Amino acid sequence: MDDIITQLGLESLSQEEQNEILSQFTDSLLKRLVVRVYDRLNDQDQATFDQVTESGDQAQVESFLKTKIPNLEEIREEETSGLIQEMKDFLSPNR
Repeated sequence: MDDIITQLGLESLSQEEQNEILSQFTDSLLKRLVVRVYDRLNDQDQATFDQVTESGDQAQVESFLKTKIPNLEEIREEETSGLIQEMKDFLSPNR
C-alpha cells in the first residue's frame, strides 16, 4: 500500500491522512471489484458468493472467486490502476 501512497504523491501527508486515504482507496477498490466480478457470475454462483461474503472469511472469498473468475488477478490490477489514475486526476492541482 505504500506504493499507492508514492504513486499518488502523498508522502508529505501525515500517517493519519495517508491511512485515511488508503482506507478510502481500499473501500472503493473492493466495491469496484465486487461489481465487476458479480456480473460475471451466474445466478447460482452469485448466491454462493453472497453466502461466502457474509461469512467474512476473506480467504474463502478469494478461493471461490479464483475458481469462478480465471482472470481475477488481471481484473484486480486493471481496477487498481484505474482507481489510482482517477485519484491522481482528482488530486492534480491542474484539474
